[in-house]
Amino acid sequence: MKILLWVTVLLLAAVWTGGIALLASLANWLAGAGGQVVGAVQTVAEWPVPGWAAVWMDPAWLDGVRAVLTWTIDASATYAPWLFAALGWIAPLLWVLWGLGMAVLLGIAGVGHVLIGRVPPAGAQG
Repeated sequence: MKILLWVTVLLLAAVWTGGIALLASLANWLAGAGGQVVGAVQTVAEWPVPGWAAVWMDPAWLDGVRAVLTWTIDASATYAPWLFAALGWIAPLLWVLWGLGMAVLLGIAGVGHVLIGRVPPAGAQG
């Protein structure tokens, strides 16, 4: 049971890390794309998918992500002209969020490990 717990934690950690890395990469790339909203929407539509992401993700899914990002940036351009200036601190904030998420994941896994250790073996008499 403990091995299953830690394999699950490892898989969840890999998915969490990959998602944060993809978002941080996109935020850094957008921050360098400039402050012109129209140009940024065009740039998001043409965003080059990192090589490591293309190996692990379906290209059709990434096209959907691009469409959502394009719509989000286009919609927020009216209400938040400071969006692109703020992107410079979004990537570090995402990595702080990653650290907090990993701490919670490892904490839950540690508690699960201890609780699984307290369960008596199936053949033991009590």
